[in-house]
Amino acid sequence: MEYKKKISLYKLDVEGELNVSPFEYLDTFAIRSELHRSRDQLKQCDLQLIQYCDQQLLNRIEEFYSYIAEIYSFNDSKKPLEEWWWHLDRVVAGELIVELDK
Repeated sequence: MEYKKKISLYKLDVEGELNVSPFEYLDTFAIRSELHRSRDQLKQCDLQLIQYCDQQLLNRIEEFYSYIAEIYSFNDSKKPLEEWWWHLDRVVAGELIVELDK
């Protein structure tokens, strides 16, 4: 899938209502991880849009955490900490501080 499509899907999910299965948001986080791994290949405007989406997720972090925690154990995540979206429990608890690139 093309990067712009992935970014659009990420944006749609973090801005929209939490009205699909929580499992769908695990796909959203997988897309975000893919974008993270490909960040050196992305244009500046794409990176800025991803940062905007990340901020939207952070603005709603407790809502997302509560919704997804019903089916996913964040504290068992083996993903790297730089992929903070897999560690919402730590972000909510203040154990992991997310600093978005400016």
